[in-house]
Amino acid sequence: MILVLIAAWGIVFFIRYGQRTGLTRAALDATVCFGLGTVLICEALSLPAWCTAVGVSVCWLVLCAAACVLFAKPLQAGLRRALVFSMRRPSFKASWYAWIGGAVVGFCLLGTLLSALLYPPMNYDSIVYHMPRVFFWMKNASVHNYPTEIGRQLFTGPLASFFVLQLQVLSGGSDRLANLVQWFAYAGSILAAAGIASELGAGPKGRWLSAVLAATTPLAILQASSTQSDLVAAFWCVVAAYYVTMYGRSSFCEERGAGLWWAVCAGGSAGLALLTKLNTLAVLGPLALLAFGLMCKRRAWHDIRMLPAVVLVCVLLINAGFFVRNAADLDGDFLAFDLPETNAQHVPTNNPRFRVALATKNLSYNLTNTPVPFLNWVVDGCVSRVCIWLNVPLNAPETSLENYTPRAFTGVQLHDTRTSPVQSAMGYAAIAMLLIVALWRKKNRRFPAALALAVLGGYLAIAVMLRFTSSIPRYLLPSLLIALGLVPVAFGAGRVRRGIACVSVAIAVYMAAGALLFNMFQPLVHAPGLARTLSANSVGFGRFNASYERMRAFSTGIGEEGLAAIRESADAADVRSIGVTRCNLGVYPALYAFRDARYDVRYVEARYLSEREDPAFVPDAILTMRREPPQEILVRGVSYTLAETHSATLAPISLYLKE
Repeated sequence: MILVLIAAWGIVFFIRYGQRTGLTRAALDATVCFGLGTVLICEALSLPAWCTAVGVSVCWLVLCAAACVLFAKPLQAGLRRALVFSMRRPSFKASWYAWIGGAVVGFCLLGTLLSALLYPPMNYDSIVYHMPRVFFWMKNASVHNYPTEIGRQLFTGPLASFFVLQLQVLSGGSDRLANLVQWFAYAGSILAAAGIASELGAGPKGRWLSAVLAATTPLAILQASSTQSDLVAAFWCVVAAYYVTMYGRSSFCEERGAGLWWAVCAGGSAGLALLTKLNTLAVLGPLALLAFGLMCKRRAWHDIRMLPAVVLVCVLLINAGFFVRNAADLDGDFLAFDLPETNAQHVPTNNPRFRVALATKNLSYNLTNTPVPFLNWVVDGCVSRVCIWLNVPLNAPETSLENYTPRAFTGVQLHDTRTSPVQSAMGYAAIAMLLIVALWRKKNRRFPAALALAVLGGYLAIAVMLRFTSSIPRYLLPSLLIALGLVPVAFGAGRVRRGIACVSVAIAVYMAAGALLFNMFQPLVHAPGLARTLSANSVGFGRFNASYERMRAFSTGIGEEGLAAIRESADAADVRSIGVTRCNLGVYPALYAFRDARYDVRYVEARYLSEREDPAFVPDAILTMRREPPQEILVRGVSYTLAETHSATLAPISLYLKE
């Protein structure tokens, strides 16, 4: 049934391709439409609680049939055009940079795909709130809110989990394909970054440069094989920037009827980004101002009257269900801005000196963790000097949740904290160069400079809004990937600048190899000596060559035998209904063992939405994570006796059976 998703995307792709659009635009248009369809299906089927394999399949089949009937002619034209393209005599006379760029991008795509398929969801955020909420959505056949102890399961952007939900229900409940959501976002980000470069006038070399830099971004490589949402959010932001760049092209206004479709795609990508992570609003805001400024400059009064309204309507409709649920359960706080789990990240002071120091730390941190200790020392020294000059403590509590410590090149390649120094340096340099050149009033550089200013605005908005943590690189990822589309324009002329770009690409490939092949949690190659050279760590800490299920257990330190024992104890006691309490430490691997329809699994004693708990629900067993599990617990007046306890990384996972 997974094929229905591929068919839905393919139909829209061929329709757009048949309307004489290029491959890049057709692919991105199809992806936006696929995202809109996913939101529509998840929200609509959740009202009657029909979000099942049958319900999802029927909805996609209906949408596919409707598209084939309504757009039969462009669909046929697209298929004919694709057939003609495929029948052309293949040519192997591609330029050297195309061979090298294609090899690097293909290597990164293949390696991340293997990681995504070979390893289960296993990082902290995935097992704490991304995957548990997918589990309960499947149990409830609805994406509506449910009682839980973890607010992030309910009130953070759900779009990436919507995609995972559909993949799981269409694959019989297995999470084997769950990591592919971020992998497709990774592939799409490479395409969109190259598309931005193309729309700005870069030639084939420039497009390959953007693609290679995006593909070798270490944080993107690590995120591409996880079930987090940062790369999905970055992808939609890059797509939105692509549409803004397309509107900035002078010939776009000459395309008949292009404005309305552009507004739907631009508004759709912006709305999907916002539904993925709310902090993308800081990146989308400057892009929206740039697009509106272009309309005003061209005196396109028809566009000014219509297009912003269409974009706004698309954004609001896409997020309507999510905003309504948040407002209903958080006393009107539809953005979940004051959610305790995330409120600590907000800066509590408006002192400009603290804001400048914070921006310096956040933006500089992405330049650290290089293989050259001298460069790390220079960056850390500059940050310290700026804080001293501003008379702001380096680790002031107003600006830091973690201490800013000097970073040496390390092999702890984490999905949250990995920096991208080469790409960040290239992006910062491209923005600075374009803004400086714009002061010389070169007309052919005014729009790239305006786009660079919008990207800089997104960078600064994130950098001054969030207190410093080692996870700040993932919040800067959307602006970073957009900036990579500007690099060919800034470095395209001049032998020296092209030389700098070539050297940077070589270093980027070197650092990407360590992140891809020898990262700490998902290594692909067992070569300890080479791993220490490329990523300064030994491979995998015993996790290499383990089975898929053993890796799932190892992600929380339980052990495969522990998960099996918990399931066997429950089966021996003929357990049907299971309550889960105190699960904020990552009980997903144990939940997954009870995913089939035989078990009724719910939260009890939840912190959020506790009034929605069914008072008549008295579970046969309780799953819990407590640091010191007692022999007996009392839940709703019913006694439960400890049956199984297995050590885990964060806290023991225990199974209690009703007396």
